[in-house]
Amino acid sequence: MDELTTKARLLETIQAEHTTWHALLDTIGEDRMLLPGAAGPDWTFKDVIAHLTGWRARTLAELQAGLDHTELPPPPWPAEFDEDDPAGLEQINTWIYNANHDRPLAEVLREAEDAWQQMADLVRAMPEDDLLDPQRFAWMGGAPLGPTVLNASFEHLHEEHMPAIQAWLATVKR
Repeated sequence: MDELTTKARLLETIQAEHTTWHALLDTIGEDRMLLPGAAGPDWTFKDVIAHLTGWRARTLAELQAGLDHTELPPPPWPAEFDEDDPAGLEQINTWIYNANHDRPLAEVLREAEDAWQQMADLVRAMPEDDLLDPQRFAWMGGAPLGPTVLNASFEHLHEEHMPAIQAWLATVKR
């Protein structure tokens, strides 16, 4: 990712990533979003969308806490799931999958789109210093809020899911 050193650059990056996201949605098409194999043998692309949105909820909570100058709220998944442990991450991912797998595609797509809008709105509402000062929020451990949480959110798709999605796309007919 580019250096995210200004609020304007953060907003540009959100817009660019959102555009890339819509291009991916268009490439896949709604007709293929319910086919298995997008991430492992069972997950559909709809499941991937819900998974990314589930994790993006964490990003939104961090940005909201920054805007409000409050402590981080607890994550939406059970507190005993440890984000720093691979087994805990698998529990979180399973929890997100189970919470969303039976939801309608239109609802999952709408929630994902709402999350993009919320992310941009929160960044737009925050003072630049709150977004970029690595010492602003103790709970960020010396990292700047805006670049850290946005990079983590976007890299989640690009690094962890795009290779599997691309391989899946090569196997499913349009």
